[in-house]
Formats: sequence, C-alpha cells, structure tokens
Amino acid sequence: MKWSIDYLQEDGIVSARTKGPLSWEENKEFIGQVVAVMRKNNTHKVLVEHKGRIKLTVIEIDRIPDLIKELDVRDEDKAALIYDPSSADGTMLLFLKNVLFLKSHKLQLFTDKGKAVAWLKSEN
Repeated sequence: MKWSIDYLQEDGIVSARTKGPLSWEENKEFIGQVVAVMRKNNTHKVLVEHKGRIKLTVIEIDRIPDLIKELDVRDEDKAALIYDPSSADGTMLLFLKNVLFLKSHKLQLFTDKGKAVAWLKSEN
C-alpha cells in the first residue's frame, strides 16, 4: 500500500491518502505515522481517503482498538474515512466503524469529501 500524509493548517485537519490493499503491518505503520502528524500539529482530526481493498480479516479488525490505543489514539480524536463503494468492502468498513464505536472511538464513513470535512469540523 502507498500513502501520503499532509496537514491542512487552514482546517486543522490531518489529511491522509491511501492507495492499494491494506495489510495489518502496513495499517500499523500508517496509523502510527498519522498519529505522529496529529500530535506534532496539535490536532485531533484526521481525514483518510482510502482507495482500494482492505486485506484485514475480521479478527484483525477486531484487534484494531487495541492497536490504536497502543499507538496513542485518544478518546478526543476523530477520524473520517472516505471510501469508494465500487472498490472497498462496505461491510468490512461498517464492521470496523462498529468495533471502534464500542470502544468509544470516533470514526465515520463517507463517500463525499465535503460531508466528511464538515463532520470533522463540527463539535459533535
């Protein structure tokens, strides 16, 4: 998987783009880098645009809350994930959202970038 991570200073949002299949080890490295940019810029908001499939198993997705806790993801952090429904498995993404919700992490799924940014900027 390839990715890029930027900080959108005017919005106070970390913007990350991924392309290609997402494996467990790549996911771990990617999240670690995103969190580092968030902490460096003192923000709790991240916008992830994912293009491609997710190669994670149900068991690996179930382990993500422990992984992100280990990588310093905090309760106040918010993540908006934009995906292409024609190339991503919406069922797996919904499962990921629900797993994170049960552990009090804020993740919302979007197919529209404008709506994702608006949600990140909202106080809720």
